[in-house]
Amino acid sequence: ADFGMATLASAAGYGGARGGTVGYMPPEQVEGMLVDERADIFSLAVVLRQALTGVNVFAGRTAKESLDHIYKGPKIPLLKEDPEVPFAVDAALTQALSPEPSMRQGSVLEFAQEIVTPLGSEKQGEKSLKSLVEQSEEEETETWDVKHLPLSIRFPWLPSAAVRGVSALVTGVLLAQLFQLIAPESLTFIVVGSLVGAAAAALWTPLGSALVIACAVYALASISPTSTSFPFATLVTLVSVIWWAFAGRVSKFSSINCLLGALLPAPVSAPALISATMHPLPAVLTGAFSYLFGTLFARGISLGFAATPLAYDYTSLASGLPFWVRFGACALSALLGSLMSQKRRRGWMVFGQIVCAILLSSGFIWAAWMENPNFWVVESIVSVLITVFLCVLVCIAIVLIGPLQADQEGEELDELS
Repeated sequence: ADFGMATLASAAGYGGARGGTVGYMPPEQVEGMLVDERADIFSLAVVLRQALTGVNVFAGRTAKESLDHIYKGPKIPLLKEDPEVPFAVDAALTQALSPEPSMRQGSVLEFAQEIVTPLGSEKQGEKSLKSLVEQSEEEETETWDVKHLPLSIRFPWLPSAAVRGVSALVTGVLLAQLFQLIAPESLTFIVVGSLVGAAAAALWTPLGSALVIACAVYALASISPTSTSFPFATLVTLVSVIWWAFAGRVSKFSSINCLLGALLPAPVSAPALISATMHPLPAVLTGAFSYLFGTLFARGISLGFAATPLAYDYTSLASGLPFWVRFGACALSALLGSLMSQKRRRGWMVFGQIVCAILLSSGFIWAAWMENPNFWVVESIVSVLITVFLCVLVCIAIVLIGPLQADQEGEELDELS
């Protein structure tokens, strides 16, 4: 009863139809939002999980109760309910059951390919499906015009491809800057190393931030080594590992969100995207870390990543109140924006972006005024302009293609599927 609703809704240009069975409908269908093929993927995954365990973990007496179960996720992981289930099947089902459509597989075929091989004989499955198809009535020829639908509905794979592409680009550019300092005389190493790093980030997006951070730490430890190099590099490693463990590895947006501050002129540019694409805890951690690392990277490039002068410069900067005002503005704005984005409504998400931009801009201006009361406008103008630009850009994306879906914790394994 659930399958085919996405096709009907997409072809009609409206996905608000709530027809379906409670416990099998994805959140976007329950909430009357636009749905596409990924809604069918969710319903199919619920049926498959129930077939494996005998229990529908999302069943509820009402649609709201079912929705709460979906967002909280299964109380007992599939591998604990049935240890014989292949790990690849568990990973594929976890991805397909994400409450966020953009986190699911791009097509039913992709989902089937991830499921069918580990579960058993492909030939036997093909015969069984063929028998079922022959018993069903022939579907009517689709005559609807779907050209007016958003690109994200017509091409579900496009958002994921865009995230991978941008992650690869950001990673490659920053690695190239670091490699120019590490091996300035080897053009081949710079080019090949940057391309390999970019390819790795495209394959698994969280890897991009890990590679850039690792190369930055190596640069600190190896360029102009002194007694300061190892302790400073160790401290940077410790902070980075903590962030990556709790936030960096759990989101496909983590590399973009973390490295954006290092790429753009202002190291306070990431919270707009962070608040729209991450859950609150990863968002606040990434907002804080992106400022710390962005500031370190910018100063490191200007000082050739020589540990002693960089440590002195960074310590002097961090000893002042303006540094922590900017730090707090980045963390708090990312948190507030993410909390508002949890409602998954365009209006709330746009409002969250506006709040994020106002809070960030206020923090920049206040910090610039504390540093130089006579020239605070000049000091803060770049940061404010970048903040406003990113706010407008993210708001346009929200309005045109719908809410930018946040990752569900634990999906770092799914992207490798």
